[in-house]
Amino acid sequence: MAGGIGHQLNQPLTVLNNLISELMTTPETPESSKNALKKIQEQVRRLNDIAQKIQNIKHVEMMDYVAGVQIVDIDRSF
Repeated sequence: MAGGIGHQLNQPLTVLNNLISELMTTPETPESSKNALKKIQEQVRRLNDIAQKIQNIKHVEMMDYVAGVQIVDIDRSF
């Protein structure tokens, strides 16, 4: 199931990344906007990395969260 979730997350992230790249290469885009787009693109890349980790999960490791709740630790899951 994690593979399907990761795949579904990657679809809109790919579209976002492509649109950001297009805006960054458009001559009419102001330099100040390009700087903001670079920051957005870096965060989209981080989301892609997280989605990739989710997509590859076969065994789940949990971690403690607030109020005794446990959540999936995607960095330790494999």
